Amino acid sequence: VLGLRDVRLGETNTVNGDVGNTGAGKKVDIETHSTVNGLVRASVITLHSPVTVTGGLFYTPAVVALPPMLFHTAANPAGSFTVPDNGIATINTNYNSLTIGKNAIVTINGTIYGTINVREAATVTFTAGDISIVVLITDDGKAAPLKYTTIKFANDASVRIKDKVDLGARNRVNETSSKRVTFYCGDNSGSAESFIANGTDTRVTAGIYIPHGKIDINNNGPCSMTGTFISEHITSSKNVTWNCGNSIPEAEPVMTNLVPEEAFSVKVFPNPSSVEFSIQVSGSSNVPVTIRIIDATGREMRAATTTVDKPGVLKVGRDWHAGVYYAQVSQGNNMQTIKLVKMN
Repeated sequence: VLGLRDVRLGETNTVNGDVGNTGAGKKVDIETHSTVNGLVRASVITLHSPVTVTGGLFYTPAVVALPPMLFHTAANPAGSFTVPDNGIATINTNYNSLTIGKNAIVTINGTIYGTINVREAATVTFTAGDISIVVLITDDGKAAPLKYTTIKFANDASVRIKDKVDLGARNRVNETSSKRVTFYCGDNSGSAESFIANGTDTRVTAGIYIPHGKIDINNNGPCSMTGTFISEHITSSKNVTWNCGNSIPEAEPVMTNLVPEEAFSVKVFPNPSSVEFSIQVSGSSNVPVTIRIIDATGREMRAATTTVDKPGVLKVGRDWHAGVYYAQVSQGNNMQTIKLVKMN
């Protein structure tokens, strides 16, 4: 989950992967009862306790190689077509306006569309590998008896969006397929695009890349988003699970520690501890070492600077309450974060 400007994740979100922000001085904000099974990297990190981050907190902008952007450049086609409610159809022609009726089952072989409206509980399957759409809107799936509004892909696909995607509740997008699908939202005009989803029982398995605009998962879930998510702004409400993986071709933006150019190691002992912790840094560089102690909410508790040629260790934690803390140790381009567990 990578923000180019800001990331704000709501309560009880679970991220199975990393969270980062590339902007200098920009923020990652995570609400209470959320879990990140990975690291968080941003200039500013705000955690509304309790929040669990298993991979540590890194207070520097994320540095990643962004994928190439596939902009929407197609001219709008002419004409309109409507598939009636409960209809079955195969669409081979490009249209400026295409409406799929309720409960319809439709295969779309065309590649360029203006606005596509998918009504309640319809199922649409795209077959092309490169699809251009100005606006894609899907209605809520049917609540009772339950029937999802469904978007499927017969092949790996790049979906180029000019303006927006707006998904309703009880939607399924590429959910059970192994096809690699990416929504590229942008037309290189400077306007802001969006991928918006009603998070009530909605599942999306696709990458989303929006250089200028937002990913917004609203309402209270449960919602599952599986893929790589890169956007200028990323926001979510309650009960969203982000299963992160490399779903965008030629890109795998992972906010990991830089590989040390020189020997660099950090040892903490004892850990867990009921009294205090000893932090020892070793390496071959004379660059000063900065040690920052951060609690589980992201609050800095102590900072110290030393060099590895000085004998001894830094002792911390004697006055801490029981809980989880992080020691963030950096030297030049090298950085390591160690989770500290203080016991009663």
